[in-house]
Amino acid sequence: MAWFPLRLEEVRAETPIDRTLVWAPVAPADATALVWQPGQFLLLRDPTSGIAGQRAYSLSVADDGAARPAITVRDMGRYGAWWFRRAAGHVAEGSAPRGRFVMDLDSCDRMVLLAAGSGVAPFRAFLEAWERAGRPMPLVLLQSARVPAELVFAQRFAEAAGHPAFTWQPTVTRAADDDTWQGRRGRIDAAWISSALGTAQAPRVYACGPDAFVQAALAGARAAGVADERLHHEAWG
Repeated sequence: MAWFPLRLEEVRAETPIDRTLVWAPVAPADATALVWQPGQFLLLRDPTSGIAGQRAYSLSVADDGAARPAITVRDMGRYGAWWFRRAAGHVAEGSAPRGRFVMDLDSCDRMVLLAAGSGVAPFRAFLEAWERAGRPMPLVLLQSARVPAELVFAQRFAEAAGHPAFTWQPTVTRAADDDTWQGRRGRIDAAWISSALGTAQAPRVYACGPDAFVQAALAGARAAGVADERLHHEAWG
């Protein structure tokens, strides 16, 4: 596998514990390797971190041809904490984007995205690509977070929900009883997934997040009648 240097060009705060890191190749010739499909990931490593190995991060923007991949990291775990604290100008090593968890707009009359925590990162890229494609079918995002402040990209999704073809339905699972949150509470369950699917005859369902969440989400989609070949997932731990 080929590695090449990437420079951190921009850091954007998303929530108190999530930041988006925008990268660019140090060598212009490496830009040709930075081509990706929505849903793919970037491998990153940093010899200066003192942490062995590399980590895969979903790309949270769609490819616009500018060779500026972005990942969204959570201040959690050794690697997450390391990347969360990097500043613009930092140089690390990256791979060409890869992965088979990719958006498929063909043979689909409705797309339902199921996300928990930082698993929503690739779905921001999905939204951008779907918008650029002319919003070819209804797109529904069910997003779960522990508390309202951890709903990553909430402003972006809320703005996009102004279009009738996009539905964003967030929920929180650990908000205090006296929290001012007026939205939905509780986990994404089978009944909610079935409702999100509506009357679609050829839907695609994508689930991304911790392994337990993804397995429950896939089971809910199967219970609603979605065939395995129309289920896509990305999970960890």
